[in-house]
Amino acid sequence: MPIYPPSDDTFLLIDSLPRSLHNKSVLEVGTGSGTVAKTALKKGASSVLATDASLDAANAAKKLGLEVIVGDLVTFLNKNAKFDLILFNPPYLASDRADSIRWTGGKGGWEISYKFVLQCKSHVKKGGRIILVASSLTNKALVKNIKRSGLSISTIKKKSFFFETLYTYSIRLASNRNFF
Repeated sequence: MPIYPPSDDTFLLIDSLPRSLHNKSVLEVGTGSGTVAKTALKKGASSVLATDASLDAANAAKKLGLEVIVGDLVTFLNKNAKFDLILFNPPYLASDRADSIRWTGGKGGWEISYKFVLQCKSHVKKGGRIILVASSLTNKALVKNIKRSGLSISTIKKKSFFFETLYTYSIRLASNRNFF
């Protein structure tokens, strides 16, 4: 399977990272080319773990010197694994077929993102957060369900195109108000 190349959504996620990640632990799910995880290291993260469901993507990211695990979302993580920052540029287009895990986010386009957020809740350190990319084509249901789950969600950045607007969201446990 080809690796998802860095694109507008990748660069929006990079632009949404805090200026400094000094002494912060980072998990990037769906690393693809490894560009975002490598940027987190350059911003001073003390540790970065990258994951991808694709062996080809994992191998490409390893060539950048990244620690990479092949796996689906975060189901393989030890239950005690915690991170200051968890990043995901998920597949977010709607389709009732499993055309490609690279761009199909479920029947409504938001289901994989929501599943990811629910799995990550227990892996965010106190004061930490999740940064997630979403599309205006599918984000209303995602935001609604995240709020129903007792999580705090706010927009970091957005970039508009003629066919959609891309968003990066900051997601935290309701008690996680203080973040770097």
